[in-house]
Amino acid sequence: SYSYRFLRSNGSVGFMISPLIRNTADWARLQLRSSLPNVLSFRIAAETTWQQIFFKTQFRLAFETFPVSQVDPLRAPKALLDSFYPGFNLMPNAIHGISDIIVESGHGAVFLHAPGLIGFDPPPADYSISGDFGIRAAALNTPSCAGANGVGVSLVQIHDGTENVLTHLELDPFHRGSDRGDHHFIVDGVSVANGDAIEYRVDPGHGGGNTACDWSYVRNFEFTATAVAPQ
Repeated sequence: SYSYRFLRSNGSVGFMISPLIRNTADWARLQLRSSLPNVLSFRIAAETTWQQIFFKTQFRLAFETFPVSQVDPLRAPKALLDSFYPGFNLMPNAIHGISDIIVESGHGAVFLHAPGLIGFDPPPADYSISGDFGIRAAALNTPSCAGANGVGVSLVQIHDGTENVLTHLELDPFHRGSDRGDHHFIVDGVSVANGDAIEYRVDPGHGGGNTACDWSYVRNFEFTATAVAPQ
């Protein structure tokens, strides 16, 4: 739940109720057609119980749709896309799990804690899909992360409800020095049909449930079309 101060003037001019707009970045995400949480309910109340005496117990409420100018995600300006998804060339249509925009090794990235995923709805075509990923260096120097064992990273294609794992990689920089820093993946020959979904998933790794310090990040996620697939 979220709490905000409600001013009397807000009641006369109106305000956005749903989807939930938490900051300026959310306004930009809305214009980019990115997924935002829908509001299920809200209430208006005095900050403290005794202040209720200053307000009427009944009030009028009206709802109306609000037109929002939106940008085609396939044609979003690169600078705008980089602000939320550094190095991505396609706007995600979903992101689940604890996520944020961070700076890792001097470059922007999307933080994604396991379990989590980033979903895409690419136009039909044959693609080469690539990206850079890793686990935050800060996790390696945090005493409470001593029991961590890394993450698993998967690229999954969903066609007619059937999942196909395009690639799966295990990353454990806590026990393998070679797993530290940036890593690159690339999957060639991915044929995407109309209605297909592509998901980048991060799991606890090693088939287990240890999510301690699963501080993964991803950036430079690119879909490079090699041929246009039939509709």
